[in-house]
Amino acid sequence: MKGWPSSLTASGLSTSIAGKMRGAHLYIGLLKTVTLILQAALIDANTIIEAEDNVAHTALHAAAGYGHESTVSLLLASGAHPNLLDRYGRTAMAGAARRGSVAIAKELLSNATNIDEQTDDGYATLADAAIEGRLAVIPLLLEAGAEMTA
Repeated sequence: MKGWPSSLTASGLSTSIAGKMRGAHLYIGLLKTVTLILQAALIDANTIIEAEDNVAHTALHAAAGYGHESTVSLLLASGAHPNLLDRYGRTAMAGAARRGSVAIAKELLSNATNIDEQTDDGYATLADAAIEGRLAVIPLLLEAGAEMTA
């Protein structure tokens, strides 16, 4: 078919394409989950907005970690708590920093996000950003008072 990758064959997808599609399906599933949580949040914000998955990620963790600025804004405006920790001790800010999203980091900082919370592996948000090579976020974190030693 015109427009399809050459690796698509009559017998199915190549291994590399199939692997990428599984990742895409997981991502789409996550977006659907966040959408359902947001819809439910309109009914019972105090309960649903802080719902967690199996690693204690909230919708805010997911939106920040995947770079969805408008969703982060909506969640914060709806009362999502920016300092909740996942199973690994990471806040939504850690997800934004690891992704390198300056806009989301600014939004979270304007909502009193703790930037020096240490994860279970001993790293704070500044170290996470540096390890991931997200240089655009580092000056913002330093300006906000992130500890260089944390």
